[in-house]
Parts: sequence; structure tokens; C-alpha cells
Amino acid sequence: MKAYRLVALLLSILLRNTIFAQKDLFKDYIEGHYYTYDGQKVSGLLKFNITTTPYVPKDYGTCFIYFKKDENDKRIKLKSDEVSKFVMDLDSFVVLQNFEFKDVFRFRIIQDFVKVFAEGKINVYSYYAQRGTGNPAFATTVNYLFYTKDGSPPKYLGQGKKFKENVLEIIKDYPELYSEAEKLPKGSFFAMEFIQRYNAYFAEAE
Repeated sequence: MKAYRLVALLLSILLRNTIFAQKDLFKDYIEGHYYTYDGQKVSGLLKFNITTTPYVPKDYGTCFIYFKKDENDKRIKLKSDEVSKFVMDLDSFVVLQNFEFKDVFRFRIIQDFVKVFAEGKINVYSYYAQRGTGNPAFATTVNYLFYTKDGSPPKYLGQGKKFKENVLEIIKDYPELYSEAEKLPKGSFFAMEFIQRYNAYFAEAE
């Protein structure tokens, strides 16, 4: 087995475990650390939070973290103007700027925290948003996937048929992988696995 295939297989297994076997980011304080914009690393307990995504964008987004040095410490609230990136257990978050998506209405985000799903030639990020349900007492949390490739501006990966079309478009310069992915039915199309294999292949080629 070629080295990049072995790396890709291990990455895909890790990715699946991360998605399906993690603590609840929105309910638990989790050990981790964050970085300030001047490079300072601060370790402690972090809890991820979001508020309802507005139609008019906020300068520093709607996601934030609560931070405590330990269980007995008083929590502080930190947003994307104070924290450049943070890590909670196996989950890494960074600040993404100038991206938009459409879900009934079009939303534009100036900057906010996003979860890192893949890094390499193609970067994939998950943006968590909260939207209303018609009942003021309840809201639902949804996530939207964005990608950058070779330093391009962030683009929305879309949903359903469009999602697969966009993934195929960004991996088409790896013809063997493209051909394999194109043949798979929707229920068997695990996009992040293909993107991880794509990144491993091009990393090996460097």
C-alpha cells in the first residue's frame, strides 16, 4: 500500500471517530487551550457556544467560548476578536473571514469561529449556526461546510446533489480519486474521506 493511501486511511478513521464519538461541544467544559492574536497559549477548560445567527452580520460573529482555568475559576467569555484559534480535546477551531451561505435567507459572515475538518491543499471548515424554529423558546443548531483550496476565498460546499457536485469539482485534478468518487451512490459518498485522501496524495507528491 502506498504511503499516502495508508495515511489517508488512518485520517479517515480518525475523522469518523472524531465526528461520532466526541463530547457535546455545547454542553460540556472540555480540556483544551486557546491562542491570542499575539501568539500566547492559554490552557484550561473551554465550552463552545453560539447565539442565533442574525440577518445583519456582526463584526465578530455569533460563536464564542467560555473559558475557565479550572473547575473553581470564574468563567470569561471570549470571541473571535480576542482568540485566533482554540483546541478542545480532538477538535480544532480557527477564525474564518468573509464567507456566506443561503438557507432560506442569505447570510453573510464577516468573521467567526469554525471547526477544522480537513487541512492541506483543500481545507474544510464547519460553521455552526443557530436558527429559529417558530417558537421563541427553542432554536435548532445546524452546521454548514465551507472549503478553501490553494488559498482561495471560502466557498460553501452546499447540500444534497450540489454538495457532491462541488466535492467532485475540487478533487477533479486527481483523476483516479474523482472517478472512484463519481461512481458512488449518495448514501455511500463520505466526502471528508475523499478530501483527506486527496490531501494525503498531494502532500506525498510535494
